[in-house]
Amino acid sequence: MMSLRWGICGTGKIAHDFTAALNSLQFDVAFVGASSKEKAAEFAKLHNVLAHGTYVDLAESDSVDVVYIGTVHSAHKKHCLMMLNKNKAVLCEKPCTLNANDTKEVIAAARSNGVFFAEAMWTRYTPIVIEARKRLQRGDIGKIVMVQSDFGFRADTSNGGRLFDRALGGGGLLDIGIYPLAAASMAFGCTTPVATQAVGSLLGDTGCDVQASVALDYGANRCAAVTYTLLGQTREETTYVGTTGTITLHSPAHCPNTMTITRYATRNEAEKESITIDFPKNESGLPLNFPGSEGLQYQAQAVAEAIAAGNTDSAFFSNDESIAIASTMDAIRRQLGVVYPGDIEMPPIRGDGSSALPV
Repeated sequence: MMSLRWGICGTGKIAHDFTAALNSLQFDVAFVGASSKEKAAEFAKLHNVLAHGTYVDLAESDSVDVVYIGTVHSAHKKHCLMMLNKNKAVLCEKPCTLNANDTKEVIAAARSNGVFFAEAMWTRYTPIVIEARKRLQRGDIGKIVMVQSDFGFRADTSNGGRLFDRALGGGGLLDIGIYPLAAASMAFGCTTPVATQAVGSLLGDTGCDVQASVALDYGANRCAAVTYTLLGQTREETTYVGTTGTITLHSPAHCPNTMTITRYATRNEAEKESITIDFPKNESGLPLNFPGSEGLQYQAQAVAEAIAAGNTDSAFFSNDESIAIASTMDAIRRQLGVVYPGDIEMPPIRGDGSSALPV
């Protein structure tokens, strides 16, 4: 496999963890770009990267083949276009952008320039999810009729920050709600549901969603129940319900290493099979910010292999699926009354014309 030279766009917590994954794999991290040269230099020193500078310096660098973008949500579109239009492959942290129109624009730029682009839905690259997907596709539990998926943790709602800054794309949906939506999409294909119904609440006057329950109808007797919250810890599991059994991805379902397959002979008779695949070790010598970030190595490896093979899309999480999920999130935000800068038109469409209730 060709030796790819990676650039890192952003110096936040997730960029740190992804760079640690690259270093664990002994990949070549060639350049760090940040909002200031000082931040870039500090990050580069920590991760033993020789070249560093601004985002523009990164885009202009001849020593970079692929860029990982880990900046705030609202900057993703700008940074993706900046790198893609310099013919650099891009792996962009989820969400790709703040809305479906912007996601389409980014993907169009990648296709126009003939370079690889993928949204970093790292869940899909974990071995246990790959195994679960294989079993779903070959019909191990019959026809999939329902998906149940949740994600929740208790965030600090008192100090503001990125998570509750609407200008930065804050709120629970784009941050964690995207994971159970992707879990449903994996079962039913990269299409938007025929119907979406969401109820939830916003945090005070921030305009950011803090939690929601979402019902998704994919037609042909296929549906999903998705919940997310920033107000408390949930079990964080995903269960695929088929006509003859279930597959459960155990907590944490956004980066799982264990699943249980249950096959029903009758309503009261079941055979269970559990599978665990341990994550690789963090070999970077640096502590990680998020649980399970060792699993980012799977994503980095798969992206490197795809680019080396000349692919311009990910077989694990396609560009078309990014667009479909972005469209679904737009529909959810309309119902919750969450509007981001740059949205063309996102009026609330509840029956009484109101937005979500504040908490």
